[in-house]
Amino acid sequence: MNGAINPWWVFWSAAGVVIFAEIGCLARTSVLVARYGQPWVVFAGTLVGTAIIMAVGVLAGEAVRRLLPDAALRWVAGGFFVLFGLLVLFGKLEG
Repeated sequence: MNGAINPWWVFWSAAGVVIFAEIGCLARTSVLVARYGQPWVVFAGTLVGTAIIMAVGVLAGEAVRRLLPDAALRWVAGGFFVLFGLLVLFGKLEG
């Protein structure tokens, strides 16, 4: 593949990001299992909910990518990164 990105690399990169991002939600999932006593139902609900929110994120990201040139997108993303960093730094958001 001349310069093409391997789709499996993209798949596993995305899966890895989601897995690490959702580690914090394991406590919430455990509480739901403890409360309802139905681990497979909670697992299925968590899986479907995560898939839906990821699909929304992918579709929104694709829409933004089509609207903004790459350079503008980098500036906007960098601006949000700095903004949220400053909000956390000055105690307006909890990190």
